[in-house]
Amino acid sequence: MLVNEGFVEKRLTLTDCTFDGRAFVDFGRTEENPLPRFANKAIMQYTGSAPDVSNWKVANIGDARWCGLFTAADSEIRLSLVSQSGTLVGVR
Repeated sequence: MLVNEGFVEKRLTLTDCTFDGRAFVDFGRTEENPLPRFANKAIMQYTGSAPDVSNWKVANIGDARWCGLFTAADSEIRLSLVSQSGTLVGVR
């Protein structure tokens, strides 16, 4: 996956993948070169059943104040980078 200025130029395709436990999506960015903040961008695609992205986390986005919210629907995995300030409540 290649992310340039918040736009995904090349998307990875997951084929019939299942995930057990936590998965990390590593963007390889640093504080000097952080990933631009964006909302609801398609970053991957999948075939078959939608993967469970509820335990997915972002890593190395270059700004510790942000976290990632993943969704999977309609053959796309989408990501929004949001602020971690305040209270975060997870409901399953």
